Amino acid sequence: MSALAQRPAIVTGIAWTFIASAVIMLLSGLMTLGAGGTIRAMMQQMMAQSPGVADQFPWQLRVMLGLVEYFTLLTWIQIVLSIVALAAGIELLRCRAWARATLEGLTWLALVATLAVGALWLWGWMSLTPMMPESMPLTTGLRMAGAVMVAVIVVISAVPLALLIHALRRPAVYAAMSG
Repeated sequence: MSALAQRPAIVTGIAWTFIASAVIMLLSGLMTLGAGGTIRAMMQQMMAQSPGVADQFPWQLRVMLGLVEYFTLLTWIQIVLSIVALAAGIELLRCRAWARATLEGLTWLALVATLAVGALWLWGWMSLTPMMPESMPLTTGLRMAGAVMVAVIVVISAVPLALLIHALRRPAVYAAMSG
């Protein structure tokens, strides 16, 4: 019997989920390469017009400026990881054990990154909003609304990743894998 005939439907579903996600990640990364230079140039021009202004920013905003400096590197990392995910997704259709392990590793990496960025974002938001003037209306409400928004986005992003890890670890998936 061929691998296709023996492949459980869950493996097919997982593989196509990764293939579709990897294509979207790859296209997004390629488009970001084009925008990255423009964003960096705008930031450099803004900083050149007001030297030293970044030193006065709260640390939360300085972190964001730091990310702009590494925008191209981060984009290339995204592109490389999307190509790895695409190749592994295709090979998961062929029931390759290494593909399952690779996709699980990438999913764990994405889950940890999602939780870390969410925690940094929440910490930054909660420490930045007290700096708002008390005269600003809805300061407390804005602070809490932002915290809830961060939590919702992290949950919406993390739950599918956790479900994919769970699916990749199912006995039927392990049993379908070959060398």
